[in-house]
Amino acid sequence: MGTTRLLVGIRRAFAAVSDPAVLSTKQLLESLNADKEAPWAEYGANGLTPRGLQLLLKPYGIGSANHRFPDGTQAKGFARNQFLDTWARYCHEPEAGGRARPESGRAAARHRRLTRLHSHHSSPRRSAQGRVNTPQRVESTSPRHSYLS
Repeated sequence: MGTTRLLVGIRRAFAAVSDPAVLSTKQLLESLNADKEAPWAEYGANGLTPRGLQLLLKPYGIGSANHRFPDGTQAKGFARNQFLDTWARYCHEPEAGGRARPESGRAAARHRRLTRLHSHHSSPRRSAQGRVNTPQRVESTSPRHSYLS
C-alpha cells in the first residue's frame, strides 16, 4: 500500500475537522478506516490499528505522543506540524474538491526515486552486460572468516 495515499488520508482527516493543531490517534484512525476507497479498513479485523499506523509513519520520523486537547483530556495523538514537511515533500496541496493534485515534475521524479530506493520488492540490479549482480564470497587472510563483497 502506498504511504503517499496514507499521507493524503491523514491530511484529509485534519482538514475535515478544520485543521486542528493536534488530532487524537483515535480520531485519525476513525477517519482513515471510514474511507471506503482506501485500503486501511482491510488492515485486520478492525482496520488499521494505532500500532499499524505507527509502523507506516516510522520511515518519515513521525510518531504519536501524549497531547492535551482543548477539552482538557489527554490522549495519544499527532500534531499537525509533524506532517507539514512530509506533506510538502510527498503530496501536494489538495484541490478545492479535497483531492490531491497528481505529482509532476521534480517532485514526482524524486518520489519515484525514493520509492525505488526504499522498495522491499525491488528486482535485482543488472550490470551493463545484462548479468544480475550478486554478492560473491571472498576468502579473507584468516582461514576462519570469509566475507561477502
